[in-house]
Amino acid sequence: MLLIRVQPIIDILPAPLYTCMWKMRLFAITIKPNYNLIMPVTKTAKRALRVSARKLTVNETLKKRIEIAQKTAKKSPTLKNVSVVFSLTDRAKKNKIIHANKAAHIKSAFSKLLSSKA
Repeated sequence: MLLIRVQPIIDILPAPLYTCMWKMRLFAITIKPNYNLIMPVTKTAKRALRVSARKLTVNETLKKRIEIAQKTAKKSPTLKNVSVVFSLTDRAKKNKIIHANKAAHIKSAFSKLLSSKA
C-alpha cells in the first residue's frame, strides 16, 4: 500500500498562493510505503514487515552507492574508480538487487570508457 504525501514548501499559505504554488509544482511529493497503515496481525507477519523494511534500506543504500560510484567514474575514469563500479555492480547482481543484464550493461559501458581513455 502506498501513501502519497503532498507537502507545501511553506507550511501555512493563503489559498490563492497555495493554488499558484500547486500550478508551479513547488511541492515536495514523496511516494513511499506507509508501514503505519499496514497492520500485520500474526507474529510472523510482523517479523516479515520488519525484515522487508530492513532489506529495503540496505538495497536502496547499495543502489545509491552504485550511482555515486558511476558519477565519480564518469568524471575521472581511472582504473580504481571503474573497479569500484564493477565490484558494487557485481555485489548488487549477486544479491539480485539489480538484474544481471543491467549489470552487464553497466560493466560494458565503463570498460569502453576505460579503454577509450587509454
